[in-house]
Amino acid sequence: MGVGRRLKAILRSKGMTIKELSEKSGVSLNTLYSITKRDSQRVDNWVVGRIAHTLDVKPTEILFDPISVDLEKIKLAAAIQETSKAIGNSEIESKKLLEMVDEILGDPAETDDYMERLLFAFNSLNETGQKKAVENVEDLAKIPEYQKKDEPGQE
Repeated sequence: MGVGRRLKAILRSKGMTIKELSEKSGVSLNTLYSITKRDSQRVDNWVVGRIAHTLDVKPTEILFDPISVDLEKIKLAAAIQETSKAIGNSEIESKKLLEMVDEILGDPAETDDYMERLLFAFNSLNETGQKKAVENVEDLAKIPEYQKKDEPGQE
């Protein structure tokens, strides 16, 4: 299902028309009709942000199917695997890799908002920007002030 179909479904659930969404969001009616008719996978981030804000939904609800969160975990694990092979560490097992991804993502209830914002921003970057973003996050992770504290009972 593309963005257009998800948008139509959200509009139905909110009892709103495309015209009303256009008036409230400031996104042109032609743009909204184009999104819903093409059912495209790619929509300008500003447009998605305006729509999400107006409909009081998370941008990821417009951009991704609910099942795609699990698919994103698998894609992240595959990316980590490819990266580890590229740097000469091909011994990471798939199960361990998925455990690492779960550990990174943490409890979905706690991290949903941060992860959605992070993914939304990350996906708006070109390849060079994405590489730089990863480098910056890795640098932040090395700073004790920003590291998670071990909880009692954890080793």
